[in-house]
Amino acid sequence: PMDHSLSIVDDDDVLDRRLRRMSGVGLKASPERMGVSNSINAKTGPSEARKAKLAALRHGICTGKPHLELSNSSEQRILAAGIKRLEKELTARRDDITKLPTRKNGSQLIMTPSFFLRLLTKEFELKSCAPADVSASQRDLRYLDCDQLLCIRAGTLDFVTESGSHSAHSNFLLSLDSHLFGKLAQRCITSPQPVPNASEQAFRSLSHQLVLIVGAAVTITAEEAKRAADSGKKATPIPDCWAILLDPEMWPLVCDTSAATASGTGAAASSTASSFPGASAPPSASATAAVGAGTAGQSSGSTESATKACSGSGYRAAVFHNDRLEVELLAGEKPDFAGACAGKDVAVVQARADVMGKDKRLSWKVVIHKSTETDIMSELEFAAEGEDKQKNQLSEELGSALKMRLVHRSTESQVLAQERQRAAARDAQVSASFAAAAAGAAAKWSTARKKATTG
Repeated sequence: PMDHSLSIVDDDDVLDRRLRRMSGVGLKASPERMGVSNSINAKTGPSEARKAKLAALRHGICTGKPHLELSNSSEQRILAAGIKRLEKELTARRDDITKLPTRKNGSQLIMTPSFFLRLLTKEFELKSCAPADVSASQRDLRYLDCDQLLCIRAGTLDFVTESGSHSAHSNFLLSLDSHLFGKLAQRCITSPQPVPNASEQAFRSLSHQLVLIVGAAVTITAEEAKRAADSGKKATPIPDCWAILLDPEMWPLVCDTSAATASGTGAAASSTASSFPGASAPPSASATAAVGAGTAGQSSGSTESATKACSGSGYRAAVFHNDRLEVELLAGEKPDFAGACAGKDVAVVQARADVMGKDKRLSWKVVIHKSTETDIMSELEFAAEGEDKQKNQLSEELGSALKMRLVHRSTESQVLAQERQRAAARDAQVSASFAAAAAGAAAKWSTARKKATTG
């Protein structure tokens, strides 16, 4: 079980609320589920009850809340499984994957078309190409679409090298991943609204999450099928809908101002509805003002007002439909997950990542919620708190380790300095002893010489 709920809680009401959340209690709390917390209060005293509740949070009571687990799996293996499935299903929807982009006059836009044609048709592998050809073709990766990048990347999953002689191939793969993750999220977003004007980093982050979800779904499905075959029990089905938390500042809303500038109240109203898809909350007052301006026929003013109305808000969550590989963005304070998922169950990931050497290991707890009964947004924020806590804990551990290393080095420096001082003192003492012995010998020799001369 994950330790995402072990933050210090001073308020008993907050503690009870978190316990109910871990016990599967959503918006419609049943007496049986509420009884988990009440029975602890009835059987034990105040201090013992608090300890029992914290223990329940620590061990993750999931009464009535099914979940799936992905334990200690290599991130590279999960990414590879996701790339394979995405390449298999997305490229199957294309008529001709080898159709390369051209200019308006019909000429080739890519400088090395034969190189990419042979890669796309699997005539040869990247690792068998000459470094000069690989380096010459790297800059043309930006012109390929998402499906073509997926096709090439799926054929290079088994090529992993850190040798200096393959630096051209490594740079090619890095550039390939950069362009692929920059275009994959845009390829999967199929919401009725325009693609958000998000940063490239935001698209890459979402694409990385999508590939991990697809790969985790493939891996968990295989493990569940094997477990069901061994135990004879029915495997737990994996939900088609996966909830993803977004940063509204990185995902600003895109308003279709053309509808707002059209004459007529119906056109203005339809513009407002298209600007807030899947949102349960009504549009803001500024958006309503923009619609009014469009209705009045003030085209330039309404366009400016609609743009301002969307500049202060953004998409707070997304639903990834794993069955059809599509992403639907949700806006509003309380996004409508039930409507986006058509009332089906939603998977929320509680993730933990551990680094072992050069390999990053993932441990996921996929909790399955009912979209019609659970506040999915609260569950996403609750899972994000655990991830933030883990990052802070890792930062603290790293800071402590660095501090201990600095203290150790400082202590070693002090010890070395003291050893040098003691060695210098010993050398000075030995030198003084030799000097005293020499002076005494010289005095004895002088006295003996005087006696011999006098005699």
